[in-house]
Amino acid sequence: MEGIGPVAGLLTWIIDLAVGSFWQLLTIQNVVSLVSTGIAIWKWWEAREANLYLRFERMIARYEHQLVAARSDLLDIMNRPGPGLLIRTPLFITWKLRAVLHRRKWHPASLLPLGQTLDRRLASALRTCDRKVSAHLGRLSYFREQVASARLIQGALAAARAATSREEHKRQLLDQEALDHFRAVLAIPGHQEDLGTLELVAHQLARLDQRSQLAVSAYTRIIDILEKQPVSPARNLLLARAKRCLATLRYSNSPGNAQRMLTEAIDLLTELGPPRDRDFLELAETYHKDGIARLRLGANVQGPQQLSLAQGHYRSLIRSLSARRRGLFRWMLRERRFSGHRVKELCSRAECGLADVNHLIRLNDKHQDLLIASLRKGSGVPRHNRRPPC
Repeated sequence: MEGIGPVAGLLTWIIDLAVGSFWQLLTIQNVVSLVSTGIAIWKWWEAREANLYLRFERMIARYEHQLVAARSDLLDIMNRPGPGLLIRTPLFITWKLRAVLHRRKWHPASLLPLGQTLDRRLASALRTCDRKVSAHLGRLSYFREQVASARLIQGALAAARAATSREEHKRQLLDQEALDHFRAVLAIPGHQEDLGTLELVAHQLARLDQRSQLAVSAYTRIIDILEKQPVSPARNLLLARAKRCLATLRYSNSPGNAQRMLTEAIDLLTELGPPRDRDFLELAETYHKDGIARLRLGANVQGPQQLSLAQGHYRSLIRSLSARRRGLFRWMLRERRFSGHRVKELCSRAECGLADVNHLIRLNDKHQDLLIASLRKGSGVPRHNRRPPC
């Protein structure tokens, strides 16, 4: 009981201090500032993007219901007029049309002076509504593009996490999550034949199962769509990449078809002139796979030639990127964009590909028969390969 007195006194002092400070702060200026701050917070909350679209959706639903009901009543009364029937006018009605609808006589002579003006007004209203519909469809397409972009980024992040995961179970879950995000983009209206998304779906299916028939079907669909399009650099690059990936899937069971697709991919990449940077890497990797496929088919001369071409392309790309990196800041000022990470990534992939090609060329020079026999037994990688993977 002895400790209660000081505590009660302290609480009493704190309450008295708070009450006294409150009445001292309760001035007209402070009240006005508090009310203004509250109104500003409320306005900010009401003007948020999510609230605006929610209110807009509710307003559209309410007005649409009123408009449909008024239109139905109007048509019913015009078809079956009767005494005592009231018309609920639409929202966009003009005063001249309102005057006509309130008439009790429907003689053509009485409608003629106003009919011509009404026709013009209605035609103008139709043009305005068409513009509104066009603008709404444009906004709807823009919002769908936003949803598609968000889904693609989610899928890309999941695929990147899967590539760095060490646990097989977690890696499969992340790959499946990325596949679900990419498939969700295809479900958005207007994106059923989005080539970029289709390619990502095919890549994910191939990562989940190299023998998946779904991946083969996805790449085949991309090829069918692109072959109907006119020739262009972007079209040739995407078509060549699809054929190379499909050849990789078919290599183990049908090396002849795989080699034919790789040849077509090389022709596509070189049809419009020498490619640059990442496209040049695509060409080098295609030569690399084509050389392996030809060696497996027993092409003792053409196989090493394709590997030599791949070696030369890898070296040329590395030299070009090294020169680019030395003048990176000057190049960025000229192009007005940063690309240091891209140069580093391309150098890493080119160096890894060059090391693989050099290893295959050494094996071919020393033990060509053993290399070909090993390729025929495997899925494209020589057996007894002591070299660690990149």
